[in-house]
Amino acid sequence: MKKINIQSYTLFRIITGFVIFLSINSCKKILEEDPIDRLATSNFYKTEADANAAIYAIYNPIRGQYGSTEYGGQFTGMEDYSAGTGIYLPLSLYTMNSASISRTDGAWRSFYRAINFANTALKYIPGINMPDVNKNALLAEARFLRAWCYRNLVWSWGAVPIRSEPTETADQNGGKRAPVADVYAFIIQDLQFAENNLPNKPSLAGKPTKWAAKTMLADIYLWNEKWTEAKDKADEVITGSGYSLVPVKTANDFELIFGPTAITSVEDIFSIKYTRTVGSEIAQQYAQPNSVYSSGGYGSFYGLPTYPLLKDWDKNDLRYQFDIYTSYPSKPNGTIVQAPPTAPLLFGKFKDAGFAPSHGNDYPIYRFADALLIYTSSRPGK
Repeated sequence: MKKINIQSYTLFRIITGFVIFLSINSCKKILEEDPIDRLATSNFYKTEADANAAIYAIYNPIRGQYGSTEYGGQFTGMEDYSAGTGIYLPLSLYTMNSASISRTDGAWRSFYRAINFANTALKYIPGINMPDVNKNALLAEARFLRAWCYRNLVWSWGAVPIRSEPTETADQNGGKRAPVADVYAFIIQDLQFAENNLPNKPSLAGKPTKWAAKTMLADIYLWNEKWTEAKDKADEVITGSGYSLVPVKTANDFELIFGPTAITSVEDIFSIKYTRTVGSEIAQQYAQPNSVYSSGGYGSFYGLPTYPLLKDWDKNDLRYQFDIYTSYPSKPNGTIVQAPPTAPLLFGKFKDAGFAPSHGNDYPIYRFADALLIYTSSRPGK
């Protein structure tokens, strides 16, 4: 039998362990390398292009909510002129089920994701070497989008947590709900910075301008019954922005505002832009399943002739002729089909007969018409 010298073996283990220890220490710098296969704050936010990319990221979760009408659909089903079908039926009855809750939870998550992206941009863009005017415009855009998300959150949930810093560690999760007044004060502060630093004209269709910030600010003032402030701010938009109403002489002229090929218009203050390649489901929500007005209609909403708004609406109004229909051309041959008895009045505000592969209808957030409505709704002195 082969004998082992215990002392020699012990010495061998000590020397081997020491060599391994030295090897690990000498390799420490090699092992600690910057990640090059993913984005991180340590290797991003270096250039103006990085700053622009950080701003574009904010839009993504918001576009998803409006493009699928997950957020907008929650309210359409509860309007006094509309009833919902399927998953939207409980909302028309002002109740919630598991499907409804999953969608509202999705909106909550999406808006806070966008807020976190905005906070990240606001933290790191200031350190980038770039022209101050460009930097301030991007910071203003981030604050405008953050204000917009908080506008949606406070309108939908009331008191909500205010986050002004990016969530970068697990212990930053959670947070107490701030009073509604504090949320509105936070929104107003963001919008005041935005109106002073955003450009007069959009650098790209769908980008906010100072006029978009002023319109939202007027809207927030109106919600808070600050009548004079709302009227004055709306008046700034009406008299100074250069926006106007799109001339409408026939019902089809409204396609210049809501149609799938409309890029922008003289009354488009701010809207979410979609194309037929990176599109939305807006048209599908309103159209019937076999209608040429969408790629695959859901028929989610309809109106009843007994609803006061629809009952009293002048049938000669071009808006009625454009938006309300009871029969439609079917796929694939265009045969005219009468709407089913359960959906006697259908909504045609968003329709797209030329989808490929999805719908190009934009989702308006603020139009010149909104500035006019805010102005006329304000009551100074009350």
